[in-house]
Amino acid sequence: MSASEEAGHNDAAKAAAILGINAAAVDENILKRARRAARVATANAKAFDAALQLAEFKPAAVITMSNDIPQQ
Repeated sequence: MSASEEAGHNDAAKAAAILGINAAAVDENILKRARRAARVATANAKAFDAALQLAEFKPAAVITMSNDIPQQ
């Protein structure tokens, strides 16, 4: 780490200490929000995929069902 980077980290640590902010708690909160956003995005993607599959396969299922009806 360069001297300027180290100074920047030290300044950030001092600012956090002055403001009484627990940096670990802030990081954990950010991680929780990111995890929640990922879960929501995954759920939305799964729901969208399921809807696409339903839309794609529904006509085929209807045709198959109508073909399975015995002819009299």
